[in-house]
Amino acid sequence: MEFNTAYETANTNSFSKYARRLKEPVREADAKGPEAILPPYFACGGVDDPWWERSKLLYAETCAAARETALPCYRVVCAVDSSVLDSLISELARPERIVLWASGLDEHNVEPAKLVAYRDAIVNAAAQGHAPFGLYGGFFSVLLGTFGLRGSSHGVGFSEHRAWEELPSAGAAPARYYLRRAHRYVMQDLAQQLHEASPDLTSCPCPHCNDRAPFELDYHELMKHSVWCRAEEIAVWAAMDTATAADALQNEFQALTIEINQAQGIAPATKKKARRSIEHLPRWVAALS
Repeated sequence: MEFNTAYETANTNSFSKYARRLKEPVREADAKGPEAILPPYFACGGVDDPWWERSKLLYAETCAAARETALPCYRVVCAVDSSVLDSLISELARPERIVLWASGLDEHNVEPAKLVAYRDAIVNAAAQGHAPFGLYGGFFSVLLGTFGLRGSSHGVGFSEHRAWEELPSAGAAPARYYLRRAHRYVMQDLAQQLHEASPDLTSCPCPHCNDRAPFELDYHELMKHSVWCRAEEIAVWAAMDTATAADALQNEFQALTIEINQAQGIAPATKKKARRSIEHLPRWVAALS
């Protein structure tokens, strides 16, 4: 609680770090305190997991300690697997704002069943009166807006998924290009090769690309491009009905497959990487359906 209420001056090194990344001044005086507090929590394997009882206790104790601050506390419901998330949510006694974390839910690589379990947990949470927010999420989480998900954390330097085990190290995100039509990051060299074979594969109307090739964007511009793409996705897809979204994803997958296969001047190994970079799209269609 002390860390949260004194955050404005807790670590001046953080301001210097972001000033270097932004290449502009970041004034410590502009720092603001938190709007809410996420109490400590544990990753749980179900309602019978003793760590679930400990998580509920930490939530209650944090809420009690926060009463003098007038800051709200939002419970984090963290499941070791998306298949047990619904049971944890269903055990909550009253409707509340909750933050969800299905450990290791890599939207691009997990099987559709895990995405369906996450989707159904959100549907049931909304039906029980909860206001669910995703602690991690990418484009698939944007699609879950019509199922009751209020939002999810994503942005520059913030992972779209993470496993509950503590990371041995962390750092800035690598230089990657957000492939707008595939709704995912790819390595910059792959994006460049796709662009050279067919500019339509990497077409982007954002002001940061400005009709330039992926290799022409520096690290900062790559990040701005990705943020612009996510904002566009939210504006276009967040309120789209499920059938329309599934059809659009299926059509994009088919169009990209044809364009990649017909692209000239790309080595077979590169085409294989390109096909792998879009193979999540039919899994998303299956999960939505």
